[in-house]
Amino acid sequence: MDRRRGREGEKRVRKALRHQGLFAPYHKVLNGIILIDRKGDSHEIDHIDIRRSGIFCIETKTIAGRIEGRPDDPVWHSYLPGRVHEHRNPIMQNEVHVRTLREVLGKDFPIYGIVVFTDDNAGTIAHPGVINLSDLRDYLRKHGTRNVLSRKDVRTIRRTLKSCRTISHRKHVKAIAKKYS
Repeated sequence: MDRRRGREGEKRVRKALRHQGLFAPYHKVLNGIILIDRKGDSHEIDHIDIRRSGIFCIETKTIAGRIEGRPDDPVWHSYLPGRVHEHRNPIMQNEVHVRTLREVLGKDFPIYGIVVFTDDNAGTIAHPGVINLSDLRDYLRKHGTRNVLSRKDVRTIRRTLKSCRTISHRKHVKAIAKKYS
């Protein structure tokens, strides 16, 4: 994947999340957080949206073309004219991120895993947690109707995640490359 395209997609999601929080005083967003699990593996979470209605663990995807894959397929495919590309299943990828968040936070906070496609091409994926960027606002509103976290919880979660042991982005990328080579 083109890193520049990925960064641009993450920037678009970050902007949408920031806009969502304009009217929510107890709304915090963390971007590009690298967390270490108990086994010592690193996990980069694109966006963690912490609000009174819960924690949203968001994986951004900037995959072009028609996307095909089922929630339990380890590999998904994108189709462009004359080309087929393979991609790790982002639902499974984000499930690991959600587990890592639970492990790091050590409490049973409500955490929702979302995969956001920035090219609005998620329509072929039958999973409630896979959405288009254009649907993010409605998704968050739908899941934001009940306050389950206190104001103190929101602050504590943010502070805990900001203070976690982590590694540099460069080391994380090397570790991922080694793991999947």
